[in-house]
This record gives sequence, structure tokens and C-alpha cells, in this order.
Amino acid sequence: MITDTAFTPRHIPLILHFHGVLGPDWPIIFFTSQAVYDEQFKPGARNHSAVWQRAVDDGRVQVRIVPEIYDLTIRKDVNRYLTSRWLWDQLEPATHVLVFQADAMLCANAPKTVDDFLQYDFIGATLTNNAKLYNGGLSLRNRTMIMEMFNEGHDFAKEIDTGVYTGGEDVWFSRKFEARGANLPSNETALQFSCEYNFHMFGKQRRPVGYHKVHKAAPLRLAEIAEWCPEISLSGPGKLAKPGKLSPPAS
Repeated sequence: MITDTAFTPRHIPLILHFHGVLGPDWPIIFFTSQAVYDEQFKPGARNHSAVWQRAVDDGRVQVRIVPEIYDLTIRKDVNRYLTSRWLWDQLEPATHVLVFQADAMLCANAPKTVDDFLQYDFIGATLTNNAKLYNGGLSLRNRTMIMEMFNEGHDFAKEIDTGVYTGGEDVWFSRKFEARGANLPSNETALQFSCEYNFHMFGKQRRPVGYHKVHKAAPLRLAEIAEWCPEISLSGPGKLAKPGKLSPPAS
């Protein structure tokens, strides 16, 4: 599952790459705005991709519209969106969901796959060395357990509004999962799934399933990563174009 309400030419090759690495049992759901869908992804749109349309027609990729109540250019709304019951209802009947962003990548040369980590209820790149806190930008989550949290009354927006909690959605989910005794990975196992920061890779040659935001968090590692995961060039922070406008290709 990927959400982006701005458009970049990386989206289509990146999403199709993710599907190819994940395999046929992992359909991709792409959430975007109505404006971006109409201008970039709707059949007959000016810049419409035939390969993308084939994937949609085959059911390998689904496109859904983000409600206008969420302004996903604002971090606060991103957190509220990712913790909303509406979103996780949309992902039914999946039991596990891979969440990824346009600055994430799966590596086809990796010795393991996402499926090798399905025993964990939440896994992503570690945020610290001494706590079970995981980054959400490339993460695998137990949707069934998330729905149980909602049914028990856990409400991110309410906790934010009342000051009970002040962090991001990934730390919130990390703590909720740990509090209910979820199966969470050790730091070493988590880094076999995803790496992000320089300290994840310092002194070690890791070949994780994927990476998240290394262009910003560990830029000096990019050449080393590209030697075995050349797809890393498909992801990147870049400057996402405003809805309806194409980003220029990288020079």
C-alpha cells in the first residue's frame, strides 16, 4: 500500500517494481487524490501509461481516492490518515499490509523476501538501538491486530488532541503493538528487513529486503547500496510535483 497525493514520474515504475518483487499474492493499492488520478492515471489522461493500465486491468494494481479531509502535505494529517480506521477498512480482507512510500525500495537481489517476515506483527527499520520502535515508511503490519486496536477504542487523533501522545504514527503503532504482546522483531532481525540510517549499516555489509529514505538519512551509503540494489535509483526524496504537474527528469 502506497499513498501519495502529489505526482512524480517515479511512481509508475516504482509501484510496478514493488509488485514484481512482491509477487502475484501482493496486489498494490495506490491511494491518491482525485485531481492526480484524473490528470495522470485515469484512462485517456494526457500522460497515461499503457503498462500501468494493463496492471490495473489485471487487478495487480488498484487505485483509490484519499478523502479530501486529509491534507497529506501536512505531517499532522499524514499521521491521522495512517492511523484512521477508514484506511485500514479499505485494506480488507488482507491480514498483513506492506506500507511503503516513494522514497522506499525493495531489492530484487535480497536473500530474503517480505514473506519471510510474516510472523512479525510490525517490522520496519529500527528507530533506536534500545527500544522496539520501527519506522513506518517501509513496514509490514498485522492488519488484523490493528483492527483489534480500533475495536478496543485506541484512537490516535484523540490521543493527539488531548496531549496524551505527541509523536508520529509509526511510534504510536510500535507502542500499541508492544503493549498487547505482539510478536516484534529484534533489532538485528528488523535490519534484515529494512535499513535507513547510517548506524544501521556502519561496519556491516547488509543486504536487507529493502531500504527507506537512505537518500536523506545515509547519502554516503548510496554508491555501496547501488552496487547490489541498483533499483535504489527509482526511489528518492526528490521534489514531488504539485498535483497535475510533472517533475522534470533527473539530470
